[in-house]
Amino acid sequence: MSLLHGLLAYALAAGTLVMVATGVAAAAVGPRSRIWLDRLILGTLGLWLLAAATGLPLMLVRPPTDPLHLVYGVAAPLILLGGRYLGRGASVRRRAVLVAVASVALLGVIYRLFTTAGGAA
Repeated sequence: MSLLHGLLAYALAAGTLVMVATGVAAAAVGPRSRIWLDRLILGTLGLWLLAAATGLPLMLVRPPTDPLHLVYGVAAPLILLGGRYLGRGASVRRRAVLVAVASVALLGVIYRLFTTAGGAA
């Protein structure tokens, strides 16, 4: 794995942990924290785009040992967007809980991304 791709993967994992904590806090605090959740979602998606952009050229040189790495790479943003989409008409607290749950699921996918990269992490 390239150094930049690996650093972005670790940053994505750290950002997702922050999103879990923010989702839980937003569920407790309420409307004042909604904007932070949305910003974290955008930031996490931005990190994912950068990680994917650095991974695509790397795939030509040294593809992942497990093709599931590509499936998980596509699933990662869909999980996060799915959590946000499900909470679109809900109260801020319910949306925060859904984003927190989606973030926990995303952590599982990130773990699988690390284990399917082959020689990664």
